[in-house]
Amino acid sequence: MPKMLRAVLVIATLVASLPADAAWTPIDESWLGLWNRCRLAVENGTEVDHSGLIAAEPRTDVLGTVAKVWSDPSSIFEVIENEPDGGTHQCRVSIKDGQWPSDATDIVAIIGSFEQQRQELIAAGSHTLRNMDRVAPYAGALGPIHRSPSGCSVISTLIITPAERSFISLSGEQVAQPCEPATIAP
Repeated sequence: MPKMLRAVLVIATLVASLPADAAWTPIDESWLGLWNRCRLAVENGTEVDHSGLIAAEPRTDVLGTVAKVWSDPSSIFEVIENEPDGGTHQCRVSIKDGQWPSDATDIVAIIGSFEQQRQELIAAGSHTLRNMDRVAPYAGALGPIHRSPSGCSVISTLIITPAERSFISLSGEQVAQPCEPATIAP
């Protein structure tokens, strides 16, 4: 069995075995709170709530865009915000350099929190499931039914490849689809 398929099956089995009302660990509660701050800011076209976060040095991402960085002093996470060329809003929650969790159950708990939140938002009728290519052992996505105030489709994702210590948790306006600024109906 290919290594990637085996990893997917292990993660899926662990997530499926968790009870729906599982008491998540603090690491995933911290991640979920920050992820929701990012998600809501992008969906609503507002600033991210920086309460309890400490401004860190801005950094340049791989596309050459300068990003604002906010560190959560009580966790292993940081919030990174940018507006790439074209003005679309993106916000991600990343694991700080050198802070990858030593316990694999922490990653499983984050996946469980994401799945539970995704199911709740879809059940509420405010979001839809977004399909993703299987680019990693775990990849999940959703988006709001309505476009952002700037008329862009929004997607929120969680992509994790534990073997490579790759963790992508992003909410952003999609540039692959044209943004259509809202118009007032006649």
